[in-house]
Amino acid sequence: MTDVVAIHGLNGHYEKTWTDKNTGVNWLRDLMPITSARVLSFSYNSSVKFSKSTSDLYDFADQLLEGLYASRQSAEEAQRPIIFVCHSLGGIVFKQAFVRAHELARYDDVRRCTRGVLFLGTPHRGSDLASWGTMLSAMLKAASFGTSTDTQLPKDLEPDSRDLERISQSFKARSAGLRIYSFYETEKMDFMKTVVVNRDSAVLGIPAEKSIPMDGNHRTICRFTRDEEPRFQTGMGGEKLSTTNLCYFFFKSDNYDQRSGVTALQSLLQQLFRKRPKLISTAVDYLRGKSLEDVGALWMAFTTSIQQIQSPDDKGLLQVFCVLNGLDECDDARKLVHLISETFEPKTDRFSGAQEGTGRGLLKVLVLSRPDNFIKNGFDKPASGVQSCRTKEEQQDHTGNVASQDISQQPRRTAMIRLRGEDQTDSISTDISRVVDVTISGLVRDGLTDDFLEDVKDQLIRRADRTFLWVTLIIQLLAAKVETSASRRELDQILKSRDIDAVYSEMLATRVNEPRARKMLGIILAAARETLKAREIWTGDWIGCNQLLGIDSRPTRRH
Repeated sequence: MTDVVAIHGLNGHYEKTWTDKNTGVNWLRDLMPITSARVLSFSYNSSVKFSKSTSDLYDFADQLLEGLYASRQSAEEAQRPIIFVCHSLGGIVFKQAFVRAHELARYDDVRRCTRGVLFLGTPHRGSDLASWGTMLSAMLKAASFGTSTDTQLPKDLEPDSRDLERISQSFKARSAGLRIYSFYETEKMDFMKTVVVNRDSAVLGIPAEKSIPMDGNHRTICRFTRDEEPRFQTGMGGEKLSTTNLCYFFFKSDNYDQRSGVTALQSLLQQLFRKRPKLISTAVDYLRGKSLEDVGALWMAFTTSIQQIQSPDDKGLLQVFCVLNGLDECDDARKLVHLISETFEPKTDRFSGAQEGTGRGLLKVLVLSRPDNFIKNGFDKPASGVQSCRTKEEQQDHTGNVASQDISQQPRRTAMIRLRGEDQTDSISTDISRVVDVTISGLVRDGLTDDFLEDVKDQLIRRADRTFLWVTLIIQLLAAKVETSASRRELDQILKSRDIDAVYSEMLATRVNEPRARKMLGIILAAARETLKAREIWTGDWIGCNQLLGIDSRPTRRH
């Protein structure tokens, strides 16, 4: 999930600024190229005609930061990447907010998670103080279609033009690591003699920035009607906003569909096409006349499609990450190991950039699996030309002498990391002890004796068998039982539970609000999709059972 934060400009509106008035298309809502984005449109009092507000840019920036802080309260939300989309004056508000985020620890998550920014007609600099005032006046005129005579906000800003320059300089000093795209208008408005913000002002002039001309005037530069629009493709069409695509599949041997390599590759293709619909034609062309049940054909369709993502001018801007979890549980694991390994063979690798004309690192594949020998050997093959996997290989040189060649440093087709749990037994046990110490302390407040808690702690650590999940679930059960004044015998029975399914059953059986739990399980089981979002579950919980079913279960009185 990514948070896309839109900031309108002078006299703008959180919705209308981004909406084409003729078609009603709001590209943030209707054309967003990031399918997993949450769009937050910041609204601040930038009216130049009707508002009596005396708020300035510093206040706007603080409001933006506080609004983001309030919208990113959960642990998951606080880790989401943020992309800012700023029109006109909104870009200055963002720059000041980003500077403030570096100064205040409260907004550290916002600073750390900000990945990039798109500036649309934002005035970054003026050659002198007078030019700042001229630009602001032009922005005001554009914002009011040339009819406004109220220039209060620009007059407030003109004496502090040095502040605007300082904001830009402070932002540039802190912009390392950001992806910055500055779009500048190429057309003037009908009632203007020149463009509102010219190229020199709309460009920051730093190495990390990419400056791009955008067809349109100062008002239309931030509005689009369809994703096929060339100007949308140039600016917002996904190649710039979404720099990575993730495709994944989880194999599971006890489910027919989830152990099939064909199903896995069809799923990868579907995920890729949802984000890049234009690639469908490439796959269709490749698969024409081939079986859709052929693992090799589907893999080639997948990799061939990925090669078409980038044009020569966009090399390195986009990657596809493919995650295959539990490959050892796949019926077609041997075929997939061979296909993946051959794909990244250095002599034929179409994705590492080894061959001229290919993109740099277009495809990266992460395979998670148990260490079955055929999987280890398949991925641990040396590059072509190395025939042996011994550490030392004896070969004859041109004189006939036997030479010893160390091939352990020869390039491998793939990188392989093995995480050996058996090698980390002591460390895992130590970590479990820490978890138990922290979580069990909460039971002290419930009146349990120290001796009993020590006994519980010892049993948890002894029975855990290096399994964090079991420890966590058992502690939750103990806490629930303690609240109901359970006996020592009942608590001992919980500690003896080793079967995870039995633990889950006990947790469900001890739920205090049984009707609510039954309703939630029913919603989850009846869901059309495999998974529900947390907000959807919350909504289902909030709606009463009768409302949810559309019935009235009250008894009917007959007269």
